[in-house]
Formats: sequence, C-alpha cells, structure tokens
Amino acid sequence: TDEQLLKLPPGVEQRHFNDVSPPLIGATLKQYQVQQPYVLSVGRLIERKGFDLLIEAFAQLDQVKHGDHQLVIVGDGPELEHLQQVAEEEFVNTSVHILTDVPDKHLPALYAGAEVFALTPRQLPGDIEGFGIVYLEAAAHGVPSIGTKTGGVPEAVLDGETGLVVPPDDVSAVTEALDKLLGDRALKAPLGAAAKRRAETFTWENQAALAKDALQDVVS
Repeated sequence: TDEQLLKLPPGVEQRHFNDVSPPLIGATLKQYQVQQPYVLSVGRLIERKGFDLLIEAFAQLDQVKHGDHQLVIVGDGPELEHLQQVAEEEFVNTSVHILTDVPDKHLPALYAGAEVFALTPRQLPGDIEGFGIVYLEAAAHGVPSIGTKTGGVPEAVLDGETGLVVPPDDVSAVTEALDKLLGDRALKAPLGAAAKRRAETFTWENQAALAKDALQDVVS
C-alpha cells in the first residue's frame, strides 16, 4: 500500500551548495562564450525533454524587454541537430548556445550565473519524465525554475513557491512564465530563496537519514 512506501528522490551533491565566486562564474562563462543574463537548461537532448519547445518559447519573448538574454542548453544527444535547426528557423541561433562538452565540475558556475532555470518536458505515452534532480541543483544555487506539469516535475518544482509549473506542450505558457520571471525581480528573488531553502533538505545526507529511519522502523 501507499502507506508502506517511502519515496526517496535522488540527492543533490554537496558541490552545488558550495558558494561559487563571481570570478569563477566569469571565467566559466568566458570559457564557453556565454554572456549574462541567460536562461539555463540542462539535460539529455532527447524528444521527451522538450528543448525544442523551450527554444520556441524563448524565441517568442518580447525582444524589447528581453533581447539581451541568451538561452544556454547544456547536454548532448540525438536531438542536437534538430535543436540547432529549430534555433535557426526561429531566428535565435545567435542567442541560443548548446554546450555539449561541459564537465560536471563546471555546472555549479553555470547554474550560479543563470537568471532562471528552465526544463520543459513534454508528455509522451510510455515515456514518463522522472523527478528531475536538475531543478534542485539549480535551486541549490538560489535559481528558480520553470517546469511542466508532467511526470515527477511538480514534485521537484513547487508551483508559485520555488518556481513556475505550466502545462506540457504549451509554448505560449512557457513564454509567459519566462517573461514573468525574467521581468519581475520582486517575484524571482523570493522564489529563488525558497528554492534554495528547500534544496537543502535534499542533500544525500538527509536522504540517507530518511532511509535509515525507515529501515529502523521496519526491523524494530
């Protein structure tokens, strides 16, 4: 029964809770030719992740308000060429950077330098999106997220508390969410702070303690 199940999502590695200095952020962005401000997305480049929807949504942003923003996608996979084509067709190829060779050690600086994190999985039959630890990795750096209401995403991003959750496969809804967070610091700042506080409960130490307590209850 549900009462007998303990749901333990993956933990967030400690390196994401370490402070990232502005010089390190600057050096990392320079290495990858990225300029602030930017929206960050991280994940394997597959259809389910919805990176094409995110690029289309980014392209629909008001250029007067957000024309200086870039979209940085970190990942590799079979959708790479398609995503590059979408960026060209949407005339945002100079503002969209797809980084396929980023080692894990550089991710904290990329997270820390971002304005917003966005990953917008689509809903596919038989291919369900998981919990999404990348949302919590971003949260550990005080960055709010935009996700879609599918699979385990709403468990990783609390709508209106640590970020915004919109319907899947809805480009306009993603654009609206991006516009809200990028254009309203009074909204973004508290969401980011709340996201960071919540992420701190997902350390591997906390997850291990929960598992230990559950096992003790079973054997006692």
